[in-house]
Amino acid sequence: MNHKVAPRAELLVSIPSSRYRIILEYSEPPKKGDIVTLDQGFTDSGGKEMVLAYCINENGASRYEAEVYESEIGPDL
Repeated sequence: MNHKVAPRAELLVSIPSSRYRIILEYSEPPKKGDIVTLDQGFTDSGGKEMVLAYCINENGASRYEAEVYESEIGPDL
């Protein structure tokens, strides 16, 4: 069985509070330099490409979920 690893990328900017949700209590909000796991892509109401991104801690738990524009993330790691 071949398992695909979800793509990961670095946030190039901090994400505004209107576009993220803290999942794990006491987690910090999304900030520039965070490494995020990329999930489903979609477009916003204006047609700009976005992706759901999750920041995973060292224990494998999601710290936060964010809606980020593709222009706000670096290339896949």
